Amino acid sequence: WGCASWGFKGCGFFQLCEPTESKSAVARKLDFSSGRKRPAYPGFVTYLTDWKKMEIVQNMMTVDPKLMSRYAGSSYDDGSSYDDINVVGMWKIGNDIQMKKFEAAKQRLKKESPKESDYNIPQMYQDQMNQLGTNSLDGNAGEVFLLHGTRPENLHGILFEGHDTTLSNNGNFGRGIYFAENAVKTDQYSSNDDRYQREGAIAKLHEKIYKKCMHPKNVRYALVCRVLLGRHAITSDGRNRVGDGSNAFTTDDRKTLAALQDGTTPSSLIGIPDKRLSPFREFMVFNSDQVFVEYLVAYKRVRSYCDCGVKCIERSVVKRTKNHGRKIYLCANVNEEGECNFLQMMPLCDCGRAASVKTSSTEKNPGRDYYSCC
Repeated sequence: WGCASWGFKGCGFFQLCEPTESKSAVARKLDFSSGRKRPAYPGFVTYLTDWKKMEIVQNMMTVDPKLMSRYAGSSYDDGSSYDDINVVGMWKIGNDIQMKKFEAAKQRLKKESPKESDYNIPQMYQDQMNQLGTNSLDGNAGEVFLLHGTRPENLHGILFEGHDTTLSNNGNFGRGIYFAENAVKTDQYSSNDDRYQREGAIAKLHEKIYKKCMHPKNVRYALVCRVLLGRHAITSDGRNRVGDGSNAFTTDDRKTLAALQDGTTPSSLIGIPDKRLSPFREFMVFNSDQVFVEYLVAYKRVRSYCDCGVKCIERSVVKRTKNHGRKIYLCANVNEEGECNFLQMMPLCDCGRAASVKTSSTEKNPGRDYYSCC
């Protein structure tokens, strides 16, 4: 496979075609396991081949295509668009030190918040959330699974040492650790990891999760975290609480939540912005002990819906040409009035265009087809 803009402005994408697309070949492509030794204590990662858990996380990260395309779906430099998320890899995180801190915080919050709170988490998300954990969630401590998006260069420290609230930015809702129940929101905090790097800011991360294996190229990351919300307060402006209108924080730096009218101090803050600006809620905690990263998820932004707003249908090229067998995504309203004529042939190169098929004339791969830019 190669870049569709081959030449001076090309992205350098190149990969030989697989002779066949057998199940074993697909498994090899997706198998990021490396048989690596455990990294330095306290944190380590284990690549998961549990496809059921990946399916659950995929369902948790289901997005509304209209929201995805509106709030994040047209930021590619070449103008291409996307409207969906496809999970391509998943790792289980281990960190004994952070887990001990998390369990201690859980016991403390259970004493402070003896009754379960209702956080109005959507039922579909909640159903998937309850299936995900090896250990059940403790409702009395407000324990939930939430999503956290961040840039690749931040991941190594978070995964292997834990979140550090001293590094938190003073965002819309204070200087805390931000989470969401909607993957469109966490996607806004992410950035692209285009390829394996041996040097630079993300080299250590790549060494641990992609050692002796293929980097899937052009992926983003999300963290699935156990979060202890406990007793919570609600804000819409990041300054004052909804309900009594009192200050949500004790000081202007917005690091510490202010006590409620009953004298108790909330353990978390839920931000509900003006829906004219954003439809996504955010959940903030200000103590890193209330967070345990359970999974690292690698995903790709994809186009799954045609211009009609319906799920594309998948077909294959049947004509006996060099494109024979290639997947095609097209409008589901084909041969009907209102068809949008959307058509996308796979695979795409790193520029987001359909690659063309060429034939190798080298001594090493004579006569072998490959995908390349034209």
